[in-house]
Amino acid sequence: MTRSQVFRTAPAAALLVALGAVIPALARDDDRYRGRNQGYGYGYGAAGPVDRAISDLQRAARGGWLDGHERKHIEHAMNDLDRFRRRWSEGRFDKGRLDSAIENMQHLVNADRVRGRDRQVLAADLAALRDFRASRGYAPRGGGYYGRPR
Repeated sequence: MTRSQVFRTAPAAALLVALGAVIPALARDDDRYRGRNQGYGYGYGAAGPVDRAISDLQRAARGGWLDGHERKHIEHAMNDLDRFRRRWSEGRFDKGRLDSAIENMQHLVNADRVRGRDRQVLAADLAALRDFRASRGYAPRGGGYYGRPR
């Protein structure tokens, strides 16, 4: 192979190598959104609204112009939901922890320091948590009870 042939084929070879690394990453199945339209909208096999609220609180904590006061409410809500989830996995419905988390999330929904989109998402989570609390874990749209986390 001559030098000019090498220079002509090298970019094509580099492109094939790069595509070989990128295509599998693009084709990977992203399960973050799997099962969200089942039952309550959050899937079965876990305390759906609780898991979703924790995830959304983590996302809200990463963004925006939150001061220490709002961060404290996020931290308290996440801790309360995590403790609730642990007790729920043991078969106990800890209404006190759920009430505390709901109270902290209500403060975040009312706080103007939290980004608008995060407030909307947290407001939806808040409504789902209130329904979950009122039904003591019964999934009204899907029927049956939410599974306990593993």
